[in-house]
Amino acid sequence: GDTPNLVYSFVYSFQCLRFAGWIGYKLHIPHIPHIADHSDAFTNDPEARKILIEAPQRIAIGENMRRHYEENLGVPFEVFHNDPEEEAFLPPPEVSPSFTPGKPFILRFCGSIFANLHLEGVEDVIQAVRNLANRGIPIRIEFFGTLCPHDCLIDWLDGKIARHLGKVSPELRFTLLKDSHANLVPASFDPQRYIHYRLSIPTKLTETLASSRPTLVYGPSCMEAVRFCQKEGVGTVIAERSIEILERTLLDFMTNYTEHVAKGERDAQTIRRNHSATALRKRFHGVLENNLGQKRAA
Repeated sequence: GDTPNLVYSFVYSFQCLRFAGWIGYKLHIPHIPHIADHSDAFTNDPEARKILIEAPQRIAIGENMRRHYEENLGVPFEVFHNDPEEEAFLPPPEVSPSFTPGKPFILRFCGSIFANLHLEGVEDVIQAVRNLANRGIPIRIEFFGTLCPHDCLIDWLDGKIARHLGKVSPELRFTLLKDSHANLVPASFDPQRYIHYRLSIPTKLTETLASSRPTLVYGPSCMEAVRFCQKEGVGTVIAERSIEILERTLLDFMTNYTEHVAKGERDAQTIRRNHSATALRKRFHGVLENNLGQKRAA
Protein backbone atom coordinates (compact mmCIF):
# COMPACT_ATOMS: atom_id res chain seq x y z
CA GLY A 1 0.00 0.00 0.00
CA ASP A 2 0.92 3.67 0.01
CA THR A 3 3.54 4.79 2.51
CA PRO A 4 2.10 7.24 5.06
CA ASN A 5 3.46 10.77 5.16
CA LEU A 6 3.19 11.41 8.90
CA VAL A 7 2.68 9.65 12.24
CA TYR A 8 0.30 11.24 14.75
CA SER A 9 0.13 9.61 18.19
CA PHE A 10 -2.35 10.29 21.01
CA VAL A 11 -0.11 9.34 23.90
CA TYR A 12 -1.34 7.69 27.10
CA SER A 13 1.85 5.76 27.89
CA PHE A 14 5.58 5.56 27.27
CA GLN A 15 4.95 2.40 25.20
CA CYS A 16 2.65 4.34 22.86
CA LEU A 17 5.19 7.16 22.49
CA ARG A 18 8.00 4.70 21.82
CA PHE A 19 6.02 2.68 19.25
CA ALA A 20 4.92 5.77 17.31
CA GLY A 21 8.46 7.11 17.41
CA TRP A 22 9.76 3.81 16.05
CA ILE A 23 7.27 3.90 13.16
CA GLY A 24 8.35 7.41 12.22
CA TYR A 25 12.01 6.44 12.44
CA LYS A 26 11.59 3.31 10.29
CA LEU A 27 9.55 5.08 7.61
CA HIS A 28 11.60 8.30 7.70
CA ILE A 29 8.49 10.41 8.24
CA PRO A 30 7.63 13.05 10.86
CA HIS A 31 6.09 11.95 14.14
CA ILE A 32 3.78 14.37 16.01
CA PRO A 33 3.15 13.21 19.60
CA HIS A 34 0.04 14.52 21.38
CA ILE A 35 0.36 13.91 25.13
CA ALA A 36 -3.02 13.04 26.68
CA ASP A 37 -1.87 11.88 30.14
CA HIS A 38 1.35 12.84 31.89
CA SER A 39 4.06 10.38 32.84
CA ASP A 40 7.26 11.34 34.64
CA ALA A 41 9.07 9.19 32.08
CA PHE A 42 8.27 11.75 29.38
CA THR A 43 10.59 14.28 31.03
CA ASN A 44 12.97 11.95 32.89
CA ASP A 45 13.67 9.02 30.57
CA PRO A 46 16.43 9.75 28.00
CA GLU A 47 14.64 7.89 25.18
CA ALA A 48 11.33 9.66 25.79
CA ARG A 49 13.06 13.04 26.00
CA LYS A 50 14.85 12.37 22.71
CA ILE A 51 11.60 11.42 20.90
CA LEU A 52 9.80 14.53 22.16
CA ILE A 53 12.64 16.99 21.64
CA GLU A 54 13.38 15.75 18.11
CA ALA A 55 9.71 15.75 17.01
CA PRO A 56 8.95 18.49 14.46
CA GLN A 57 5.84 19.42 16.47
CA ARG A 58 4.61 18.48 19.95
CA ILE A 59 1.10 18.82 21.38
CA ALA A 60 -0.12 18.92 24.99
CA ILE A 61 -3.69 18.37 26.16
CA GLY A 62 -3.81 21.56 28.27
CA GLU A 63 -1.98 24.71 29.35
CA ASN A 64 -0.68 23.21 32.62
CA MET A 65 0.85 20.37 30.64
CA ARG A 66 2.28 22.72 28.02
CA ARG A 67 4.08 24.79 30.65
CA HIS A 68 5.36 21.68 32.46
CA TYR A 69 6.88 20.15 29.33
CA GLU A 70 8.28 23.37 27.95
CA GLU A 71 10.03 24.04 31.27
CA ASN A 72 11.43 20.50 31.47
CA LEU A 73 12.26 19.86 27.81
CA GLY A 74 13.06 23.34 26.51
CA VAL A 75 11.01 22.96 23.33
CA PRO A 76 7.60 24.47 22.40
CA PHE A 77 4.27 22.65 22.59
CA GLU A 78 0.90 23.43 21.00
CA VAL A 79 -2.30 22.86 23.02
CA PHE A 80 -5.25 20.86 21.69
CA HIS A 81 -8.10 19.35 23.72
CA ASN A 82 -11.68 18.29 22.97
CA ASP A 83 -13.97 21.16 22.05
CA PRO A 84 -17.75 20.94 21.57
CA GLU A 85 -19.61 20.32 18.34
CA GLU A 86 -22.48 22.68 17.46
CA GLU A 87 -25.00 20.14 18.80
CA ALA A 88 -23.68 20.76 22.31
CA PHE A 89 -24.81 24.40 22.17
CA LEU A 90 -28.47 23.75 21.36
CA PRO A 91 -30.74 25.51 23.90
CA PRO A 92 -31.76 23.36 26.89
CA PRO A 93 -35.40 22.83 27.84
CA GLU A 94 -37.11 25.29 30.17
CA VAL A 95 -37.12 24.11 33.79
CA SER A 96 -38.94 25.37 36.85
CA PRO A 97 -36.79 27.14 39.47
CA SER A 98 -38.95 25.50 42.17
CA PHE A 99 -38.05 22.08 43.55
CA THR A 100 -40.24 19.59 45.39
CA PRO A 101 -39.87 16.01 46.68
CA GLY A 102 -41.61 14.87 43.49
CA LYS A 103 -39.39 17.06 41.28
CA PRO A 104 -36.08 17.41 43.11
CA PHE A 105 -33.01 19.38 42.08
CA ILE A 106 -30.83 17.00 40.06
CA LEU A 107 -27.04 17.28 40.07
CA ARG A 108 -25.69 15.03 37.32
CA PHE A 109 -22.37 13.54 36.29
CA CYS A 110 -22.03 12.13 32.76
CA GLY A 111 -18.90 10.13 32.04
CA SER A 112 -16.79 7.42 33.63
CA ILE A 113 -15.91 7.47 37.31
CA PHE A 114 -12.38 6.16 37.87
CA ALA A 115 -11.15 5.35 41.37
CA ASN A 116 -7.71 6.80 40.59
CA LEU A 117 -9.19 10.05 39.22
CA HIS A 118 -12.29 10.84 41.24
CA LEU A 119 -12.31 9.11 44.63
CA GLU A 120 -11.38 11.31 47.61
CA GLY A 121 -13.48 13.98 45.92
CA VAL A 122 -16.71 12.65 44.46
CA GLU A 123 -17.69 11.15 47.82
CA ASP A 124 -17.65 14.65 49.31
CA VAL A 125 -20.25 15.75 46.77
CA ILE A 126 -22.44 12.73 47.52
CA GLN A 127 -22.17 13.44 51.24
CA ALA A 128 -23.09 17.09 50.74
CA VAL A 129 -26.16 16.09 48.71
CA ARG A 130 -27.09 13.50 51.34
CA ASN A 131 -26.73 16.03 54.16
CA LEU A 132 -29.05 18.45 52.36
CA ALA A 133 -31.58 15.71 51.60
CA ASN A 134 -31.55 14.61 55.24
CA ARG A 135 -32.57 18.17 56.15
CA GLY A 136 -35.63 17.86 53.93
CA ILE A 137 -34.18 19.69 50.92
CA PRO A 138 -35.35 18.06 47.64
CA ILE A 139 -32.10 17.14 45.91
CA ARG A 140 -30.39 14.08 44.45
CA ILE A 141 -27.24 13.23 42.50
CA GLU A 142 -27.17 11.00 39.42
CA PHE A 143 -24.27 9.25 37.70
CA PHE A 144 -24.41 8.14 34.05
CA GLY A 145 -21.43 6.18 32.78
CA THR A 146 -19.02 3.41 33.70
CA LEU A 147 -17.70 2.88 37.23
CA CYS A 148 -14.05 1.71 37.24
CA PRO A 149 -13.82 -0.57 39.12
CA HIS A 150 -17.52 -1.38 39.11
CA ASP A 151 -17.76 -1.34 42.92
CA CYS A 152 -15.74 1.85 43.57
CA LEU A 153 -18.81 3.69 44.92
CA ILE A 154 -20.67 0.70 46.34
CA ASP A 155 -20.82 2.23 49.83
CA TRP A 156 -22.09 5.57 48.53
CA LEU A 157 -24.80 4.77 46.00
CA ASP A 158 -28.13 4.15 47.75
CA GLY A 159 -30.41 4.23 44.71
CA LYS A 160 -32.40 7.11 46.21
CA ILE A 161 -30.32 10.20 46.97
CA ALA A 162 -27.26 8.96 45.03
CA ARG A 163 -28.06 6.92 41.93
CA HIS A 164 -26.01 5.20 39.25
CA LEU A 165 -28.23 4.98 36.16
CA GLY A 166 -26.01 3.06 33.78
CA LYS A 167 -23.80 3.80 30.81
CA VAL A 168 -24.28 6.72 28.43
CA SER A 169 -24.70 6.17 24.72
CA PRO A 170 -22.80 8.94 22.90
CA GLU A 171 -25.89 10.28 21.13
CA LEU A 172 -27.68 10.84 24.47
CA ARG A 173 -24.96 12.71 26.30
CA PHE A 174 -26.02 16.20 25.22
CA THR A 175 -29.62 15.51 26.24
CA LEU A 176 -28.55 14.19 29.64
CA LEU A 177 -26.41 17.26 30.31
CA LYS A 178 -29.24 19.63 29.36
CA ASP A 179 -31.96 17.72 31.25
CA SER A 180 -30.23 18.08 34.60
CA HIS A 181 -30.49 21.16 36.81
CA ALA A 182 -26.70 21.32 37.22
CA ASN A 183 -23.74 19.23 36.13
CA LEU A 184 -20.71 18.03 38.07
CA VAL A 185 -17.01 17.88 37.16
CA PRO A 186 -15.21 16.24 40.12
CA ALA A 187 -11.56 15.42 40.80
CA SER A 188 -9.65 13.73 43.60
CA PHE A 189 -8.08 15.77 46.39
CA ASP A 190 -5.68 12.90 47.18
CA PRO A 191 -2.14 13.83 45.97
CA GLN A 192 -1.36 10.16 45.38
CA ARG A 193 -4.26 10.03 42.93
CA TYR A 194 -4.02 13.38 41.16
CA ILE A 195 -0.22 13.54 40.80
CA HIS A 196 -0.31 11.92 37.33
CA TYR A 197 -3.62 13.42 36.15
CA ARG A 198 -3.39 17.03 37.30
CA LEU A 199 -2.05 18.05 33.86
CA SER A 200 -4.88 16.40 31.89
CA ILE A 201 -8.22 17.99 31.06
CA PRO A 202 -11.49 16.03 31.44
CA THR A 203 -12.66 14.82 28.03
CA LYS A 204 -16.17 16.24 28.41
CA LEU A 205 -15.36 19.46 30.27
CA THR A 206 -16.13 21.88 27.45
CA GLU A 207 -19.20 19.87 26.40
CA THR A 208 -20.50 20.11 29.95
CA LEU A 209 -19.92 23.87 30.04
CA ALA A 210 -21.61 24.19 26.64
CA SER A 211 -24.85 22.73 28.03
CA SER A 212 -26.03 26.11 29.42
CA ARG A 213 -26.63 24.41 32.77
CA PRO A 214 -24.76 25.48 35.93
CA THR A 215 -21.54 23.47 36.21
CA LEU A 216 -19.97 22.64 39.58
CA VAL A 217 -16.22 21.99 39.34
CA TYR A 218 -14.83 20.40 42.53
CA GLY A 219 -11.12 19.66 42.75
CA PRO A 220 -7.73 21.01 43.86
CA SER A 221 -6.32 24.15 42.26
CA CYS A 222 -3.53 22.17 40.53
CA MET A 223 -6.04 20.36 38.29
CA GLU A 224 -6.28 21.46 34.67
CA ALA A 225 -10.10 21.63 34.83
CA VAL A 226 -9.88 24.15 37.69
CA ARG A 227 -7.24 26.22 35.88
CA PHE A 228 -9.26 26.20 32.67
CA CYS A 229 -12.49 27.33 34.34
CA GLN A 230 -10.79 30.04 36.37
CA LYS A 231 -8.98 31.36 33.29
CA GLU A 232 -12.14 31.39 31.16
CA GLY A 233 -14.35 32.63 34.00
CA VAL A 234 -16.77 29.72 33.57
CA GLY A 235 -18.40 27.24 35.92
CA THR A 236 -18.60 27.42 39.69
CA VAL A 237 -15.24 26.29 41.06
CA ILE A 238 -14.60 24.92 44.55
CA ALA A 239 -10.85 24.31 44.90
CA GLU A 240 -10.88 23.76 48.67
CA ARG A 241 -11.91 20.39 50.04
CA SER A 242 -14.99 21.09 52.12
CA ILE A 243 -18.36 19.39 52.41
CA GLU A 244 -19.69 22.52 54.13
CA ILE A 245 -18.77 24.72 51.13
CA LEU A 246 -20.34 22.16 48.81
CA GLU A 247 -23.58 22.27 50.81
CA ARG A 248 -23.67 26.08 50.73
CA THR A 249 -22.96 26.14 47.00
CA LEU A 250 -25.63 23.58 46.14
CA LEU A 251 -28.16 25.36 48.34
CA ASP A 252 -27.31 28.62 46.55
CA PHE A 253 -27.81 26.87 43.19
CA MET A 254 -31.31 25.92 44.32
CA THR A 255 -32.23 29.19 46.03
CA ASN A 256 -30.99 31.42 43.21
CA TYR A 257 -31.47 29.01 40.34
CA THR A 258 -32.56 31.58 37.76
CA GLU A 259 -29.34 33.56 38.27
CA HIS A 260 -27.22 30.41 38.02
CA VAL A 261 -29.00 29.37 34.81
CA ALA A 262 -28.23 32.81 33.36
CA LYS A 263 -24.56 32.31 34.24
CA GLY A 264 -24.63 28.84 32.66
CA GLU A 265 -25.94 30.40 29.45
CA ARG A 266 -23.17 33.02 29.51
CA ASP A 267 -20.62 30.26 30.13
CA ALA A 268 -21.90 28.38 27.07
CA GLN A 269 -21.42 31.47 24.91
CA THR A 270 -17.88 31.90 26.24
CA ILE A 271 -17.08 28.29 25.31
CA ARG A 272 -18.66 28.73 21.88
CA ARG A 273 -16.63 31.90 21.28
CA ASN A 274 -13.29 30.50 22.47
CA HIS A 275 -13.48 26.72 22.02
CA SER A 276 -15.54 25.60 19.03
CA ALA A 277 -14.71 22.23 17.47
CA THR A 278 -14.90 23.81 14.00
CA ALA A 279 -12.11 26.28 14.81
CA LEU A 280 -10.13 23.54 16.57
CA ARG A 281 -10.21 21.26 13.53
CA LYS A 282 -9.05 24.05 11.24
CA ARG A 283 -6.11 24.81 13.53
CA PHE A 284 -5.28 21.11 13.91
CA HIS A 285 -5.35 20.54 10.15
CA GLY A 286 -2.97 23.48 9.83
CA VAL A 287 -0.48 21.78 12.15
CA LEU A 288 -0.65 18.57 10.12
CA GLU A 289 -0.33 20.40 6.79
CA ASN A 290 2.65 22.40 8.01
CA ASN A 291 4.50 19.23 8.89
CA LEU A 292 3.55 17.49 5.68
CA GLY A 293 4.87 20.56 3.85
CA GLN A 294 8.17 20.28 5.72
CA LYS A 295 8.37 16.62 4.74
CA ARG A 296 7.67 17.30 1.07
CA ALA A 297 10.28 20.07 1.01
CA ALA A 298 12.93 17.91 2.73
